[in-house]
Amino acid sequence: SFIKVTLVSSTDVKDQTAKHNVPDQFSLEQNYPNPFNSNTTISFNLPKLTQTRLIIYNLVGQKVKILVDKKQRAGRYTIQWDGKDLFRG
Repeated sequence: SFIKVTLVSSTDVKDQTAKHNVPDQFSLEQNYPNPFNSNTTISFNLPKLTQTRLIIYNLVGQKVKILVDKKQRAGRYTIQWDGKDLFRG
């Protein structure tokens, strides 16, 4: 199955904010290793304080897992996804 990740604006989110290291634009990096492994790492950048929503969808557009849904400060973030869906943790 394919994974669609949407960044609007398990799960361990690491806040790597530093005043001198604030990104200048919103970005979502390529996950690694590929999503067919048992775990994958997703990195994203926020240039300012914003409501952040990181959701995994399946190929037919069904919500699989909500990884982040909260206000976050500007910075670089990394999250681990264990491949579990809304019903399995």
